[in-house]
Amino acid sequence: MESGSGESVGGDSSGEFHVEQILKHRMSKSGKQFLVRWEGCSASTDSWEPEENVNDCAAFDLYVESGLVWDVGAIACIECC
Repeated sequence: MESGSGESVGGDSSGEFHVEQILKHRMSKSGKQFLVRWEGCSASTDSWEPEENVNDCAAFDLYVESGLVWDVGAIACIECC
């Protein structure tokens, strides 16, 4: 991940970033996206990520279990997307 200035932020020694929390979701032309808070990073580095980038992590499971998304594969959701 890069900051607005083009510099790398966060990440572990392997260069991978870990999801701390999924904050909300929205629909875009390319599909469902999730606003991600990255582990060890501030809110200024939050980013919208496509579902395929986050659907295999514990934070995604917690977000779905919270009831904010009825059916991850569908457009229907509780909040207005």
